[in-house]
Amino acid sequence: MGSNLKEIHDAGGDKVVSIQRRRNRAKSPGLPVDMRLAAVYTLRDGQETRTERYAGPVEGRKAAGAEE
Repeated sequence: MGSNLKEIHDAGGDKVVSIQRRRNRAKSPGLPVDMRLAAVYTLRDGQETRTERYAGPVEGRKAAGAEE
C-alpha cells in the first residue's frame, strides 16, 4: 500500500499538476482507504519552489488553472 503517481499535467507557465492514488488502511477501525489526490508544483529553473496539495484531481487542476 502507499501512494502511486498516476498522471502528470503541464499547467502552463511554471506549474505542474500531479495526480496520485493513495491506498492504505485507517488506523481505527482498519478500514481500507483508497483516494485520488493532487499536488500542484511551482518550478523555477527546473527546481521545485512550492507545493500545494489538494483533496482531489479537480481541485488541483482548478487551482493551477489547468481545468479540463
